[in-house]
Amino acid sequence: MTRLRRTLPVVLFGALVLLIGGCDSAGTGGGDDTITLNENSGLDPVPYVLSYSEGDYQNGEVVVTAGAQTPLGGRLQDLGYRPSDVTSAQITAVTILRRSPGTAAVPTQKVFPYLSRAELYLGGADGVRVASREPVPTPDRLEPVTMDLDNEAGDVTSFVRNETTAATLRLQLDTPADIGGAGETDEIEVETTYSVTVPLN
Repeated sequence: MTRLRRTLPVVLFGALVLLIGGCDSAGTGGGDDTITLNENSGLDPVPYVLSYSEGDYQNGEVVVTAGAQTPLGGRLQDLGYRPSDVTSAQITAVTILRRSPGTAAVPTQKVFPYLSRAELYLGGADGVRVASREPVPTPDRLEPVTMDLDNEAGDVTSFVRNETTAATLRLQLDTPADIGGAGETDEIEVETTYSVTVPLN
């Protein structure tokens, strides 16, 4: 009976330590002084629309750069934060979507059938490659294609804090003659989904 009385306080103390430790490590941003913003907390994906024509086909590929239609900085401001508040950031998903109208020959599959490879760079053509896809599948319907994230996409904090808004698509084509038409352009919409950590207000 005496032995049981001595053991009981030790067990209770151990349970209390585990409970306190669990509270310290809980939290959405890895601690109780930060929070992680993502799609689940209202941080919508950042959209880009990139247009190109047959004249943009040079040296076996098309390279086209555009700014975000709604920059990430604007998304953060809507949630009460600034890019300078971000302590860490990563891209969690990238999708590409055909926006060009179809043709009589290919009514619903314009753009993707002639692509053999697609790469996305953050910060312009000389930036960091964050995603790629090879081969590029051709959805039966107007559906987005998910790109494969590169290792570099694991940390894009500096791009977010510096309010970098430019993205570049580098496209390799099987049949360049299928781009656009007489004086027409093709368009691809890109969506980048972010997860960023900021201090709690």
